[in-house]
Amino acid sequence: MEWIIVIAVAAVAAVAIIALLGNQNKSSGSASGDGDRRQYPPDSTAILFDLRIGDIVQYFDEDWIVEGKMTYNDDGFVWMEYLLQLGSRTQWLSVEEDDYLETCMLDPVKDLDISGEPPEQLTYQGNEYRLEEASEANMTRLTSTGQRTSEKCKYYDYEGTDGLVLSIEDWGGQREISAGKSVPPRSLTVLPGDGQSVYR
Repeated sequence: MEWIIVIAVAAVAAVAIIALLGNQNKSSGSASGDGDRRQYPPDSTAILFDLRIGDIVQYFDEDWIVEGKMTYNDDGFVWMEYLLQLGSRTQWLSVEEDDYLETCMLDPVKDLDISGEPPEQLTYQGNEYRLEEASEANMTRLTSTGQRTSEKCKYYDYEGTDGLVLSIEDWGGQREISAGKSVPPRSLTVLPGDGQSVYR
């Protein structure tokens, strides 16, 4: 009689183990099949050079969606600009590495009129800016990010006090101006998206 009880207990235990393993496999399959989402190390800043459309950039408790990516190349020096969008608001995230990683958040500027060659110094919203670099770069876009039609641009990078930055880009006679500030790379948190645009 005792051996019958032992067999019954063993059978129940075997069924329970099989069921548990089955549930674990289902959970694992579901996690690995969650679209095309990538896993980003939370403490890595290198991923800022490889953001994709649909990724989320968190900055000061706001979730910005990557809606465009532009790669610039000035004679071998490469940097990225990402078009970020949150509702009807847009910003540019500039990422470059020259001795150290530098990230800037810039807003499109519509109230600064510059005719002719951009000056060595300029004033915008009461802040003084000095021209730090001017050159030409080739650009490759991942997706359409606005009205830019030329694949080569002239750029003028300005710096002010306390990390303020201002950028002028000339696309075949069409100028785009943006202004903002340098931000610590680790103040940005990146969450993987599904590779799909949200706003466009």
